[in-house]
Amino acid sequence: MATYVDRLVRCGDEGPPLRASTADAAGDAGLASLENARSRVNPCPYRDRVDQNAVAIEDVIMGMRPDERPGAYRAAAEAARDRLFGEAATGQQATSDAAAEAVRQVTPATTAAQRGSVVREWLETARDAARAPH
Repeated sequence: MATYVDRLVRCGDEGPPLRASTADAAGDAGLASLENARSRVNPCPYRDRVDQNAVAIEDVIMGMRPDERPGAYRAAAEAARDRLFGEAATGQQATSDAAAEAVRQVTPATTAAQRGSVVREWLETARDAARAPH
């Protein structure tokens, strides 16, 4: 008997608050046959229990249904995708700009002739300084 009561308690704990019949809790075909026979004579209590169980199941199912409109997930996923693509594009642009700046810093800004002219000018200045009387 304790095993049957334990099954009855577990039946209600596993899902919606169902009230299992004795035959359902016991898993006994003889009790199920007896319940069926009694339900034909006086169906109201059995029908009430079935209706209560159906309402309990429906309440649980309705509590799990999504509240958003059908396209809400798609819109949220597209917004997240667009945001991530935007962040990636911004990061790519920043990286590209940083690389261009690094190349610009090591690239000579003058032509070879201009650089030669500057060196020649320094040499002439040094030569004139050396020739000048002290």
